[in-house]
Amino acid sequence: MAVNREFPQGCTSYDNPKGNAETERMMRTIKEEVIWINEFTSLEEAQEVIGQWIEEDYNQFYPHSKLGYKSPREFEKQYYELQGECAA
Repeated sequence: MAVNREFPQGCTSYDNPKGNAETERMMRTIKEEVIWINEFTSLEEAQEVIGQWIEEDYNQFYPHSKLGYKSPREFEKQYYELQGECAA
């Protein structure tokens, strides 16, 4: 079984509303933006389309409050730029 390093597994205590809310919100976004508007003919097709949406749309355009309202790509770019400045 391959380990997905993009979305590290996190554990919360049983019936934790905060941890559950974040997960549920992500699932709702995937359903609204990808699953409900497509008719997939196979599981493989669904996996490909959802994965592509995460990489191309979600990671580029969706701002996150935990990242200072930057998209994951913007945050990552800023992080590596700061790391380069610190190393110099």
